[in-house]
Amino acid sequence: MKTVLLALILSVYGLTADSAVLKMYGKDIYGFDQPKYEEDYSEGDRRYIFNISALADSDNFPFSSYEQGSIFSKIFLDLKDATNAKITIRYKKDGYDEKVKEFERGALIIGEDINARFGVYYETYPFSKNSYLYPAFFENKVHLIMRAGEKLDLQGKNSLKNYKGIYSKTDRLPSHILKDFSSFGIEAVENLPSAFEQLLTGKADYIASSYYPAVIECYKQGIRKYVSFSKAPVWKAPMFFRVLPQTMDDERIENIKKYLKSSRYKKVREEAFKELIKIYEENTKGKVPPTYIGTSTAQSDEEDMDEE
Repeated sequence: MKTVLLALILSVYGLTADSAVLKMYGKDIYGFDQPKYEEDYSEGDRRYIFNISALADSDNFPFSSYEQGSIFSKIFLDLKDATNAKITIRYKKDGYDEKVKEFERGALIIGEDINARFGVYYETYPFSKNSYLYPAFFENKVHLIMRAGEKLDLQGKNSLKNYKGIYSKTDRLPSHILKDFSSFGIEAVENLPSAFEQLLTGKADYIASSYYPAVIECYKQGIRKYVSFSKAPVWKAPMFFRVLPQTMDDERIENIKKYLKSSRYKKVREEAFKELIKIYEENTKGKVPPTYIGTSTAQSDEEDMDEE
């Protein structure tokens, strides 16, 4: 039975037992084992692999979350197939902040061979000795979330001041977006569950949030049908790799740049995000919403997800 299940999982991800090995690395919040795929290659091939070992904050969606590891390892496998570059993510743990400072001084972190950081906004550490790898690996899109069936009468961003807006402190956003939040009177709340409760009990008119974490939280809370998302993002924030100078100088970096610009990468990334949302949609069917949801609260049957 286990053999059949493993074969099924591998086939869903477009991999075969000959091309990849499956490792399990813990359970998500629903108790599901989380798979991590690694391409299986011979010892002789290792000499030709371009290794990028990147520090990443495990709390910073989308690439570092333990729960989403299986999704994004799919992207990394395709990148390796296309460019012969292998990406390994080193998650946040004890001494992480010191390692970041050491890395930003342009030092290879001995013992872990870390030569990159993952999910960095542009203005972070502006005086670093290290370089951004262009183009951006991902663009974080910030949407407005409203109660289902309601719309805001907006004439540009300035009219957001006419409404009560909130955002979650857990949403990792760059300084230029947070500056806008301040000027428009958008206030911080502790987390997304608190933000959704305030929205759906009428204490706020909208939430400004990174799109994918908010959609996932809706499914986790059982409230997806009670909220709607703006069709287009109001803010966009590109996220990058930042790499050591000696890594950037490697001629094989050009292969990664070409891949990030390619339609192939866009297609793989879109499919990975759709799969991520589908996992939460399927695993939360029948989820009972919080008690603050009243029978009079509107429900939306309209599909309003803005695709990557």
